[in-house]
Amino acid sequence: MPERCVDASVAIKWVVKGETWRKKARKFLRDSIAAGIDLIAPPLFEYETESVIMMRSKRGFLS
Repeated sequence: MPERCVDASVAIKWVVKGETWRKKARKFLRDSIAAGIDLIAPPLFEYETESVIMMRSKRGFLS
């Protein structure tokens, strides 16, 4: 089965409203699922997403 590697910055756009390019990121997700493509992530993915969420929260972009 084909695979696509997802960066944390793209995954954040799937769930955080107001992100630049959110519509394109969500289309990428829908299209990948529809095509039966497995999404994989680099080893540090969890740490990277956590870091982005923490930064956005500290700057007041998340509530």
